[in-house]
Amino acid sequence: MENLTEKNQDLAGTEERELRRIAKKRVGFKNHAFAYLLVNTMVWAFWLFSGEGHFSQGAPWGMTFFWGIGLAIHGTSVYFRPSFISEEREYENLRKERGL
Repeated sequence: MENLTEKNQDLAGTEERELRRIAKKRVGFKNHAFAYLLVNTMVWAFWLFSGEGHFSQGAPWGMTFFWGIGLAIHGTSVYFRPSFISEEREYENLRKERGL
């Protein structure tokens, strides 16, 4: 009976660590998104009010576009992680290979 309780506690600890890892990744993404919005707002405002207000000349399109792609990839990796590359699946495969 004691052994079963220890296993349950170990599983609960493992699940807790996994939830904390996921939470940390989500906070990192939210910080990234906030920085993206803040910096882009400042850069676009500076560009607009500096007298360069013509959208075909000197607009910071590249920064916004490419950073946006990076942000989208980051968000996808955090919230929509494909199951075929998950740690859990890889761990189970290793256990099966070793007969555990």
